[in-house]
Amino acid sequence: MEITKCRSDVAALRVRGLEGESGFALAGPLDITTADELQPALMGAESNPLLLDLSEITFMDSVGLHALLELVSHRQETVVVRSPSWHVRRLVAACIPDGVPGLQIE
Repeated sequence: MEITKCRSDVAALRVRGLEGESGFALAGPLDITTADELQPALMGAESNPLLLDLSEITFMDSVGLHALLELVSHRQETVVVRSPSWHVRRLVAACIPDGVPGLQIE
């Protein structure tokens, strides 16, 4: 399954299943223009824990971080973020330096 949300034909958030693993890879910006696509794309996922590869996130703003935290709060199991891009690492370190329950950054 791949979901694409266009942003003036300039950038899009792409969500695809990970090959050989139970989880998803996200690519592109996760921001105010694309964050509303995150929950519908991932809420039905049944992997435990939910694995997200964020190595190809090109930009993340506070709305994108909020969408990620909303996903964490609505799931019963841990959300594991693998290989977060520099944009994701920087925002998480600045906004939630002590982490949050249910979110694991690798």
